Amino acid sequence: MAEMIAARIFNERKNNRITEIYGVVTTGTNWKFLRYCEQTIEVDLNDYFIDNISKIIGILKYLVDSKSQSEVGTTNHKGLGLNRGNHGGIAPTLFRRE
Repeated sequence: MAEMIAARIFNERKNNRITEIYGVVTTGTNWKFLRYCEQTIEVDLNDYFIDNISKIIGILKYLVDSKSQSEVGTTNHKGLGLNRGNHGGIAPTLFRRE
C-alpha cells in the first residue's frame, strides 16, 4: 500500500495525473489485488490461488487492458465494479466495500 501511495506522490510531482493505481501482493501461490483511487485503497476480498492460474492471468490482462483503454480516453471506472467489457468471464467485480 505504501508503494501505491508513493507512486501517486511521485507522479503528482512530475505533473502526471494518474487517477488509479493497481497493486498486486503475492507469495507466488496466493494472490491479492488492490486499487488506489481518490485517496482510498480498495482491497479485493477474494484470495486467488495458483491452482486457478487462468483467473489470475485474466485479472492481470484486464488491468493491462484497462490501462491501455484509459490512455485513449475510453475507460470510465465509476463505482467499484471493474467487470466492463469482454474478459471471457474471467474478471468479475474485483473490489467490494464492506
